Order: sequence, then structure tokens, then C-alpha cells
Amino acid sequence: MATLTVYPDAGNPGTTSCNARALVSNAVWATARGATNADEIRMGFAANFICRAHTIGDYFIDRGFFLFDTSALTAGATISAAVLSFAADGTAVLNANTSTIHIVASTPASNTTIVVGDFDQVGATSFASMALSSWVATNTTYNDFTLDANGRANISKTGVSKFACRNSRDLDNLAPTGNNTVQAYYSDQTGTTTDPKLVITYTLPPAGGFFA
Repeated sequence: MATLTVYPDAGNPGTTSCNARALVSNAVWATARGATNADEIRMGFAANFICRAHTIGDYFIDRGFFLFDTSALTAGATISAAVLSFAADGTAVLNANTSTIHIVASTPASNTTIVVGDFDQVGATSFASMALSSWVATNTTYNDFTLDANGRANISKTGVSKFACRNSRDLDNLAPTGNNTVQAYYSDQTGTTTDPKLVITYTLPPAGGFFA
């Protein structure tokens, strides 16, 4: 078996992929969660929220978008495992509602930049999850999400694989009563040693053919 390790491109726009955080706030939970457009997009940060459901006065929802160029797999690849990982930036989690991080699909309009209209372009099916209480916040330590069969099916063998992070209060439509936040490194820094990464285990069919 072989492995492919890929990272989102840095910059805005990226070359073939990107990563970014989309934020909405509103005094009404249903309005915030049901928004089609973000209030702002954050790109170009070394570290930032990867998901958040928060209330102090207004409700705040952050959704992290993480895109990976996985075209090196090629169409004939058979994927047997995939792990999406985020490196903590040393900031402690805030977990007022005993919440969970979920990995879902995303469908932004572009592969190389995230725009305000992408806020609602996130899936409702969880491919992997982690309780915020299990997140290891030690600086540069990776936290791993092993994708299930649906998550593996979301990987493009010939193009860009598109994922997002949602807090469980957001995914399950439960208004938060406090701050539920996780921060990690994005790709906008020197090198890739703490970038979000997708590690795919796969096999390829034999080259050519041989028949006895």
C-alpha cells in the first residue's frame, strides 16, 4: 500500500486548494445558523478557529473550510484509509456545552478561495468526530480524525477533496449557552510541519496486465 500526504495551499487565492474560516454572528440563533452568507472570511492566518459555536450577547458560528489537491491518487486508486489532522496552536479549548468537533463535506464555489457565499456550503453528515474534551491543545501536537467510509468517498481521486469543520451545537442545531471553540494552525505559515493535513492510504491496480 502507498500513502499520499497533502496540505491546503497557503495564500488567497491558493494555487489548487485553500483553507479559511467563515464567520456569522446574529442575535437570533436560527438566523445565524441558517445564514447563506458569512459576515466575514478569514484567510491568511497562521492559526485561527477551526470551528466555534459561541454566545455572549449575539450568537457566533465559525466553520473551517479545508481543501486538498488529491489528484495525485489518479482514478484507479482504491482508498483503504484516510486521516485528517489539525495541529493545535497551544490555545486551550473552550467547551461550555460539552461539545464535539465534526468533519463534514464542503462545496465552496471555488477550489482556491473561500467567499462569503460559501458559509452554507457545508454538509450535515459527520465523517469523523472528536469531543472537545479529548482535543490535545499542546502547541504543534496533531489531533487526528479517521474518516469513515462516507468520508473516504468524499475524497476526489482526480481533483480537489473538500472538507469542513462544524461544532456539534451548529451541526445539531442546539443554541449554545457559552463558548465552544477550538483553534489550530492553518497553512499560512512557513513550511508544512503544522499545516492541516490529509493522509490517504491507497493501492493502485497493477501496471499493464499479466495472464498465465
